[in-house]
Amino acid sequence: MTTASVPNNSRMGQARPDVDHDGPFRTALDQVLSDFADGKVNGVGFQQAVIAALDRDDVQQTISVASDKARSEGADVTIWRKDFGGRDITISIIHLQPGEVHPPHHHHNVTSVQVILEGKIAGREYERVRRIDGNHILLKPLSDGELPVGSRLLAHEWARNAHWFAAGKDAPALIFNCNARGFEKSTFDPSDGRPLGRRLLHPARTVSDDGVVAKEIEVAEAYEIFGKADLQDWHTT
Repeated sequence: MTTASVPNNSRMGQARPDVDHDGPFRTALDQVLSDFADGKVNGVGFQQAVIAALDRDDVQQTISVASDKARSEGADVTIWRKDFGGRDITISIIHLQPGEVHPPHHHHNVTSVQVILEGKIAGREYERVRRIDGNHILLKPLSDGELPVGSRLLAHEWARNAHWFAAGKDAPALIFNCNARGFEKSTFDPSDGRPLGRRLLHPARTVSDDGVVAKEIEVAEAYEIFGKADLQDWHTT
């Protein structure tokens, strides 16, 4: 019997090309990106600017066109990606196949805004409390359950930084994604030589009064454990 492969949506360690965008996202965010780089705004300020941009008609039209393409091609669509040298921004539509999982992970120096556009998605969010040692961090559970269309996942260096999510098994789902990497001056982990972006996690099933201990793991192990897992089945007590 052939076992169905698990979609691996990780791009950890992969070089990603720039995608030009002389459009509304660049118009709306150029100045706040400059201010973020200069330390004039923090992660929350950047998130607020992205959320404000989402109210613009031209931004919504751009998202609609990209969503149509993601839906028809059954794949992620990048609207804008720009590497500024040591920091970058990516704006995209994430396409999840039915049942596709983004395993538990936290982020190094990433500020993001994600909005559920369509489909059924379940998610679980955590706060990072502290690093226990070189391979483990302590997490505080924050939310767990269905993410209705229009709901947001807002993560930055100091809030709601760890999460995982999965599409329902009956139909694909779409998520608007904006992330700015490398802009924070102060970070949870030291920045010397640590790659920007995701670090995959294996949260314990048991929650203590202190929180949940999570081990950092490699990509292959993460997808072996969580690639077909239902969040609801990963009970914590």
